[in-house]
Amino acid sequence: MPEPEAHFPYARPLRLGWAQAEDGGWHHASEDHHKWEVVCAQCGDTDGPANRQHEPAKLLRGPYDSKHAAHREVKHHSRQHPPEKLELGPMSDWPVI
Repeated sequence: MPEPEAHFPYARPLRLGWAQAEDGGWHHASEDHHKWEVVCAQCGDTDGPANRQHEPAKLLRGPYDSKHAAHREVKHHSRQHPPEKLELGPMSDWPVI
């Protein structure tokens, strides 16, 4: 059975005005700093508009009514999908994954 993959979600202001470039990448025109979203590549989020994401990524994306709510969801999601092995670096309190 494969090892569960760690997830590394992050919160950002809600991005609006998505357009797809000729190279296939997505670009946004503006951000709403009153709404927030959570992005997790390990859930299949490929950036771009939320309605173009797979269902798990779409559900996680939000939007959330505050930065605090989005960061709370980031912490919750990270705890649901932790790294298999987490150690501290030799001269640091920062985790080494």
